[in-house]
Amino acid sequence: MQLKLAPWALLAVAAMWGISFVWMKDILDQQDVYSFLTSRFIFAALAMIIIKPKVLKLFTKELVSKGFIIGLALGSGYIFQTLGLDRTTPAITGFITGLYVVITPLIAALLLKERVTLTMWGFILLAVVGLAVLSVQGWSVGIGEFLVFISAILFAAHIIMLGAWSKNFDAYALTVVQLIGCAFLSAIPAGINGFNPPRFSSPRAS
Repeated sequence: MQLKLAPWALLAVAAMWGISFVWMKDILDQQDVYSFLTSRFIFAALAMIIIKPKVLKLFTKELVSKGFIIGLALGSGYIFQTLGLDRTTPAITGFITGLYVVITPLIAALLLKERVTLTMWGFILLAVVGLAVLSVQGWSVGIGEFLVFISAILFAAHIIMLGAWSKNFDAYALTVVQLIGCAFLSAIPAGINGFNPPRFSSPRAS
């Protein structure tokens, strides 16, 4: 039964991931990028700690240091992605962000000497075709698209780091530390520019 539900669960996650770009686009009309990300990651980290307070006992010096570094990579990805989303459409943001799936094995092949399979080359070809179709339809690369592409590279780097360092740590604890790292990174420019607290109302209400 669980195997039958798994594909539908993954489909639901993918749908929510796509819809989230539309929601984020609306929220950015009320809150600047850095304040939004700071709020987002602080709330997420606090929620996970409240749900499972004992997770704090799992923190070790190695977990915190490596988790924080991984979190900085993840946070950088989200910063570039959200800055790009603020300058382009949710659909383009979602498509370019999804390129991390094909960028990840390429970086792994370059840095870790891992072999790129024939199947992965097929996915890379599909990604190139997708970009070509967008170009034919009048799409051009602007600053927003460029920023999102950088985020895809950073997300790929995050996955590689996670694969290399996560094996010896509790996944829940490592996630909390990553979220704290993301919040810390976002809070620096948010504090410099002036933090804009979230408004707890519908983004479309105006």
